[in-house]
Amino acid sequence: MHVTASPTAAAATPRAPAGPWLRPETVGVESRAAFPTRPFAVRHELVGHPLLTVEGILGLVERVPAKHVDWHPADVDLDLVGRPPKPPADPRQLVREIETAKAWLGLDKVQADPEVRELAHAFLRQALAALPERVGSMHRVEANFFVSSPGARKPVHMDPEHNFLLQVRGTKTVHLWDVAHKDIVPETLLEAFVTTDDWAGLPVSRGEREPDFSFHLEPGTGLYFPPFWPHAVENGTDQASISASFTFHSDHSRRDETIRQMNAKLRRLGLSPRPPGASRWADRLKRGVMATGRGLKNLVR
Repeated sequence: MHVTASPTAAAATPRAPAGPWLRPETVGVESRAAFPTRPFAVRHELVGHPLLTVEGILGLVERVPAKHVDWHPADVDLDLVGRPPKPPADPRQLVREIETAKAWLGLDKVQADPEVRELAHAFLRQALAALPERVGSMHRVEANFFVSSPGARKPVHMDPEHNFLLQVRGTKTVHLWDVAHKDIVPETLLEAFVTTDDWAGLPVSRGEREPDFSFHLEPGTGLYFPPFWPHAVENGTDQASISASFTFHSDHSRRDETIRQMNAKLRRLGLSPRPPGASRWADRLKRGVMATGRGLKNLVR
């Protein structure tokens, strides 16, 4: 399915930190029905926010720890499996020269910055207030900012969180594959995701499948997509792109994460555990065992 999101007007001047960054009346019936199991387009009011400009991104690069800044060449293959190459470079120069740098640069998990944290929490609160209450409470809010050259690509990868990807400058197309395709997203891969911190090194691939959804994003538009949906990104060729990704875990996603952590342990014992949702009593038992184990660890500390 190919979807084009309709842009809203760009902000003429930077807005106050409170927003609103997403207006409830822009979230339609189809989007409400899709949440949280299918992707859908959104409209936002972040264009013109001072954090989401070349100068704002440069300021973040200069003040966040280096481990939160990543980059790779713009012309990587969308089907590259594993971590893209990271050639030596000065990230500040990449940002300053992003129109011609032929690079993709990401600021990963920079929500410790007070301004970023305030913006991420405000946007997500407004977004969830406009959607049905289906995932429980919001946990572990994270913020990621991306600046990339015209035509830059991000290979197929997955994220374990609920994700709002918001376009602020330039254009891009986001291709998504349904997590239900077990030929490309087996349970063993999902279990690896919740038991390692090195997500970028995991072998995510689309196989021979065409995307289930493709969203064309312009400034003022974005999309929501569920946890663990494989996706790849292609920038438009007209100008450099700036976008933000605000993510969160939920009661629902944390439940599945706990069950998969237990399943990984069982699989190492030679068993073939059932995935989350296949058996309510088995899910409750696994969560109980994991909770007991964590409680015992806390007692002996």
